[in-house]
This record gives sequence, C-alpha cells and structure tokens, in this order.
Amino acid sequence: PFVLRVALPANTVIAPHTHATPETLTILSGSIRHDMGETLDKSRGKEVKAGGFVYLPADMPHSLWTTDEP
Repeated sequence: PFVLRVALPANTVIAPHTHATPETLTILSGSIRHDMGETLDKSRGKEVKAGGFVYLPADMPHSLWTTDEP
C-alpha cells in the first residue's frame, strides 16, 4: 500500500488511465471531477468535494480534472 498527497492546479486534466492495483481517492480540500471509462467525457463526470471518497478497482479506466471554480 502507498499514499500520495497531490495538489492539482486549476484546469488540470489527467487523461484516462488504469492502475494494476485498486486505488482510493479521498479529497482533502477543494474538489475534483472524476469519470470512469476509456475516454474522457466531461459531461458524465462526477464532482467529488472535500471529504468525498472514490474507490477504483484494479484496471478500471478513469480520468480526473479540475476547473477554475473554487
């Protein structure tokens, strides 16, 4: 197991990708948009706010992005 703490600037896009092991995201502050799938589709993405949690099984394609909104 490992933990990464990442601060993402406004308007950051992390393209669709997978991980070989399960991944969990906990949003500590601000918000992020998240979508599962092999293509990035911002219209179906879900906002995850501070305190929110996302679980991704191994090999689940997903993407993340931020906006310029606080």
